[in-house]
Amino acid sequence: MNKNTSVSYQETTPNYITGMLDAANQEAIMLTVIAHKQYDRLLPMVNSGYKVSIRVLETLKWCGKENFIRRFLDNGFEFSGDYKHLLSFLNVFLGSRNAAVYIMENSLRMMDENCNSCWCRTAKLLTPQQLAENGYWEELIRRHNWEVLAQHGQGDLIINSGQYQSPAAVGVLKRYNLTERIVELKKFEWLTKIVGGEKLLYEHKQFELLYRFRHQLTNWTEKETFKELCRCPEGRKLLYDHKEYGALIKNNCTAFFVQEQLWEPLAHFGRYDLIDWELWYQKEKKKTDAQIGFHDMSDFYTHAAAAGEWKYLLLDKQRKLLFKHHKFNLWRQTFTASEGGKKKARQPLFAQLQEKFSRKFRPCADDEYLD
Repeated sequence: MNKNTSVSYQETTPNYITGMLDAANQEAIMLTVIAHKQYDRLLPMVNSGYKVSIRVLETLKWCGKENFIRRFLDNGFEFSGDYKHLLSFLNVFLGSRNAAVYIMENSLRMMDENCNSCWCRTAKLLTPQQLAENGYWEELIRRHNWEVLAQHGQGDLIINSGQYQSPAAVGVLKRYNLTERIVELKKFEWLTKIVGGEKLLYEHKQFELLYRFRHQLTNWTEKETFKELCRCPEGRKLLYDHKEYGALIKNNCTAFFVQEQLWEPLAHFGRYDLIDWELWYQKEKKKTDAQIGFHDMSDFYTHAAAAGEWKYLLLDKQRKLLFKHHKFNLWRQTFTASEGGKKKARQPLFAQLQEKFSRKFRPCADDEYLD
């Protein structure tokens, strides 16, 4: 390059200066340039990395160089200092309402590029009232300024925000009597957090929500919620699909279990009176015959013993359970129930056992012989 070739300020590398001078020195140089009335050099300085301070802006303002300030604003700049001071300056320089618009528009434009830009940082300091005056509702939602939104008639935005887990948002909707509007917009999740919302959910057949939020409802306990769901076919089907068999059976919704021969749930919750034991026994036996491996019928035998259905234990020689329940006569019969050679082969063993245990145990009053 020729020694006499001049280098324009616009050709300098941006931000090269930041590693050389701290903010105080940058400010001092810019103030010196202003003092020498070299205003046209200010914008190239900013483009090359100089940060603008509140002193620089104030100096330009009182020098009557508002046009240079606007050039800074339109061109974009980095700020050095407390952003509260920048916001205060802009509120005075542009007016509170115009300042909010200017800051927000630049903030939204820069958000994807640099969320830490001077505009984004300053936007965070705007008051809710400034945002509301200019219709920046999305920003108010992002900040969770529910009260301001409601005051300006933006209840629908609160409801559509989906922030039903926010106690503050719920409180605002209640205070402004927006429950009916929630129903109209079909945003029923809010009703799970509002006192009395359970009844509205039930009326509008929002059974899935009632079930999903059963631990968080304001008025109904889980037990009460299950009871209400059992009152209608849709609720009963929902509980059945979610395998809430206990809730159905405890609320006497047992017809489906009997109809479909679902004996296990009935037995599990102690409704032995509704079980057709012969059908259940045959069903279990078919499973045993159909499977190559071993089918465990221990649950059936345990429930049969609890229900006093001793003949099935006798048929399948469930000696351990019979003995455990003190059914000693039936227990003895399991040794004599075999036929032919098996009976003869087991008779000596039985005689030994009978002699051993007859001295120690007496039959209980409810013990019996079954043919």
